[in-house]
Amino acid sequence: MATITPISGSDLVKDSRAVINTNFTNLNTDKAETNSPTLITPKIAGSSTGSTAIVSANASATNYTIIFKAEDGTVALMSDITGG
Repeated sequence: MATITPISGSDLVKDSRAVINTNFTNLNTDKAETNSPTLITPKIAGSSTGSTAIVSANASATNYTIIFKAEDGTVALMSDITGG
């Protein structure tokens, strides 16, 4: 997470430019985006110390949307459903 130095209401703008520039630099350095349009891989924390990454196998130019229903349940893998 980016380190942001607060600016007090009593600080003068001319004296705060270096702090403002450093704040913007820190925000740009720590943002989720990289130099490419690809965002970081989201991860879901497990019940212990592990995590599960969510990635897409989409190699096409088509955008897809997956909507999860608003209910409790478990997401199954294809191998769980087809036995393979």
